Amino acid sequence: MKAYIIAVGKELLTGRVLDTNSNYIAKRLNGIGFRVAAIKVIDDEQDDIASALKESGKAKPRVLLFTGGLGPTPDDLTLRGIAKGLGKKLVKSAKALKFIKRRYEELYSEGMVDSPELNEFRAKMGLLPEGSRILDNHVGTAPGVHMREAGVNIFALPGVPAEMREMLEIEVMPRLEKIGGGRNRVEESIMVPCGDESVISGAIRKIGAAVPGVFIKPDPAGFYGSGTMKVYFSSYGPRERVEEAIKLMMNEFSKGKKTGGV
Repeated sequence: MKAYIIAVGKELLTGRVLDTNSNYIAKRLNGIGFRVAAIKVIDDEQDDIASALKESGKAKPRVLLFTGGLGPTPDDLTLRGIAKGLGKKLVKSAKALKFIKRRYEELYSEGMVDSPELNEFRAKMGLLPEGSRILDNHVGTAPGVHMREAGVNIFALPGVPAEMREMLEIEVMPRLEKIGGGRNRVEESIMVPCGDESVISGAIRKIGAAVPGVFIKPDPAGFYGSGTMKVYFSSYGPRERVEEAIKLMMNEFSKGKKTGGV
């Protein structure tokens, strides 16, 4: 149930823009049973996008999700890169063009743009890798893309956070929930009365052997008072498994106090 996330944009690499999209996507994918195996940030270069797709595809993830680079400007090259990486043609999509035309007409009626006409740059967003299905963009104008190649579900979403989140929730999550088989990720946390990560590590090894399948991770960067540390427990499986691991940890540190989970 591996998933890869690829964020496209020079502005992410220069530090001008913080990549909040990958963070949001990773949380949502983990929450429905996918294991995000890698997050990559790459430049707005067709060859870089194609190479990232090929490299990620070798790992055979169930989901490969791109964000960014779908817009009308010359540097928006994600779909071109995907097409090149798959050895496919970039073709004019009648459905995509119809969607784009409708969205610009709506924006024109709202006074958001000066003209509803499809100029060459707007029409560029209707060029999709052959075999693609479009995903509606309920906020912006660039349609998203979904395609399946060699068992890998490839999604391409906009980079504007508001557009990406809306498309992810409405268009992508229902599809991913079916692919994911309904496995839920359970995560809880407790406060352990120990500020030494190396001491907690001994308990983690012991509990890991007793309750397989639970990932236990202390948060050494977040100290909550003298001599305490927050510890996270997560598992793709029954909540009871996590609760058992927490119980064992609390027994190891009898003053541990559960603070709640997510």
